[in-house]
Amino acid sequence: MKVNLLVRGDLRSQFGMARLVREQIKMISPFFDKIIGVDLHFHPKFDKAEFPYEIMSDLEARNLLSRDASSSWIVFHHVTPDHYERYSNCYNLGYFIWETNKPPEDGNWESSLRELDGLWVSAPFLIDMTKDLGWTKPIEVVPWPMAPMVLTEQIPNLANLMIHQVSPKAIYSMDWNKFKEVGEEFFFSVSSDAPRKAIPVLLSEWVDYKKNSKLKKSLILKISTFNFSKTEEVLLKECQKFLNFAYGGETFVDTNFFVITDHLSDEGLAYLYNSCQAYITTTVGEGFGGPIAEAALLGKVVLSPRHSSLESLVPKNYPFVLPHEMVTLGQGPSSFYAASSLWGLIQAGALSKRLIELDHMSSEDLADQGESLRGFVSDVCSPEKVKATMAAFIEDQSDVIKLACNV
Repeated sequence: MKVNLLVRGDLRSQFGMARLVREQIKMISPFFDKIIGVDLHFHPKFDKAEFPYEIMSDLEARNLLSRDASSSWIVFHHVTPDHYERYSNCYNLGYFIWETNKPPEDGNWESSLRELDGLWVSAPFLIDMTKDLGWTKPIEVVPWPMAPMVLTEQIPNLANLMIHQVSPKAIYSMDWNKFKEVGEEFFFSVSSDAPRKAIPVLLSEWVDYKKNSKLKKSLILKISTFNFSKTEEVLLKECQKFLNFAYGGETFVDTNFFVITDHLSDEGLAYLYNSCQAYITTTVGEGFGGPIAEAALLGKVVLSPRHSSLESLVPKNYPFVLPHEMVTLGQGPSSFYAASSLWGLIQAGALSKRLIELDHMSSEDLADQGESLRGFVSDVCSPEKVKATMAAFIEDQSDVIKLACNV
C-alpha cells in the first residue's frame, strides 16, 4: 500500500511552529512515498525558510487527492484545532501546541477535534484538556525533537548586531562589540511581546535583584513580535514602559537592562545562550518552551517556573524552579484565550531570590547543575525517541489508515 503525506500548517516562516513541522517531516519522510504541503502562514514577509516539497492550495490538494484512488493519504493538520478541515477518504492527524488548560471560548475546538482520526500534542497536560473536550480516539505526546545547537569554534560575527540599553528615561543603542568592551556577566532571556511571556514580571524581579545585589551583572532580553506593524522603536518603548512600572517611581542605580530586537542567526543565538551565566524566564504558560530547551541542551542553568509544558522540561527536584501559583487572569494574557484559563504566575520575589543565590555559587557548581538539566532535557527532546514515537503511532494506526482511506 502506498502511503502519502499532506502537511497543512505554517511551513516556511521562522516561527517556532514552522521550524518544528519542518523537523518532524524530515524525521518521518522515509515512511512516505510522496509529500506535499499546504502553507497556512499568515504573512508573506516570513517566507524565509525552504520547504523541500511541492506546495499548493487546499483546493488544489483536495482535487489531487480526490483523483488519487490508488494511494492512502495521511493529512497532517499542524495547526490549532480551529483550523482543522477534514479531508474525506483520508486519515486526518492533528498536532497542536497550546499554552494553557482551556481552549478559546469561541474556537469550536470540540467540534473541530471530531474531524480527526488521531491526534498528537506537544505536552502531557494537553491530553487532559482534549479529554475534557470529549476526545476518545488515539492520542500521543510528541515533544519538540531537539539536538543541541551547534557551537562554532570561531565566535560568530556579531559586529552588525545592535543592542539597546533601556533605562527609565533613555534608550541608548550600541553595537555588540561596544557592549562586549564592558565585559559584564549577563543573564539571558528569549521572548516575544505576547502577554503570556510576562515581561513586566521579569523586569519587576530584575529591578528587585539589582536593588539587593552588589554585582554588576546585566540582563539581555531578545524580543520579537507577532505584530508586523510594530516598529523597533515602539517595541523598545514598551520595554521602557515595563521597566518604569517595575521601578514604581523610585530612582536608584542603573539596572543594566539590554534589549535585542534584531534577527539572530542560529550561530549567534547559540553563542548568547552559551555566554550567559543563566537563562531566565517568568512565562505564565508554554506549549513547549523551545528557548528553555535550547539553553538547557547547551548546559546552562535555567531559572523557570514549572507549569504547563514546563512540567516536562524541568525536573521536580530541580533547585532553580521558580515557585508559582495557578491563577485566572481574565483576558490578561490575550483576548484570544478563555477568561477561565489557568496561568502559572511566579511568586513575588521568587526570581530575584534565585538570582541572589546564583551570585554566591561557584562556576563549578553552576556547571554541575547545568549538566544535570542537560541530561534531563536531552532525554525528553531526544530526536531518536521522538522519531520512534511518531513511527510507532503511524504503524499502530495502519489498519485505521486503510479504513479511513477506503483501501
